[in-house]
Amino acid sequence: MVVPPDCSEAAFREPLLRRCPFDPGSISCQWVARLDGGLDVFAWKVIVGNEGPFVIKVELPIRIHAQASTHEDAMDNLLAFSNEGRQQQRMKDLDAIIVSSIPRMKKCFGWLKIDGGYLWSLPRSTRPTLVRLRTYGDRQILSDRQYIAIMYKYVPEGDSEPAQLQAVLDFFWRTGFDFTQSLRKENWKSGVLVDWSDFMSPIGFQWHKHGPEIDSDTSSSAVPSQCASPPSSSSSDTGEDE
Repeated sequence: MVVPPDCSEAAFREPLLRRCPFDPGSISCQWVARLDGGLDVFAWKVIVGNEGPFVIKVELPIRIHAQASTHEDAMDNLLAFSNEGRQQQRMKDLDAIIVSSIPRMKKCFGWLKIDGGYLWSLPRSTRPTLVRLRTYGDRQILSDRQYIAIMYKYVPEGDSEPAQLQAVLDFFWRTGFDFTQSLRKENWKSGVLVDWSDFMSPIGFQWHKHGPEIDSDTSSSAVPSQCASPPSSSSSDTGEDE
């Protein structure tokens, strides 16, 4: 029953839980007793063949409104992912759907402070450049100022398939986020959303109406029309960014 673990360097850098080779429906499994569980889990003591005892723990899934139409519904869906939401299972909607997976996202490591002088001390090819904008004026990094930055895992350039984009749109729409008027395809790389300015959280100042229609006749900078329509009810099975 025990499979040797993956001891590669990649596995140590990003440890992932292996899939158990055991089939709980097997005739050789004896369910001995139900154990005390937490607010969001159930646990059983089992014996598999001549081995054990083991514990099988089942976590309750995240449940959200299938068709959130109000700001209250959007907040319910967003907070369903919180510790309290998962433990208390507040969702009473009989038509609620289960969130069993999350589409591939960029991994963000948080914010940091960085001095403009440090950026200007980099090799010439990597120093910040002056950006001239007709409407907003010049934009540049100043050497005597400190800046707030965010750090996230690099996502290489690559095509974004409509199904990948739709999975992300479905997920954000279901979890209470609103869309801006135009979804720019430049904000996507290899099917991963790298610039989240296309979305507004239900706790954000600009959130006004959940699930608005997105005009498919947008400019060439918008995402493909099949990904700019209101999300479908199908669930997402894409994996997280590695």
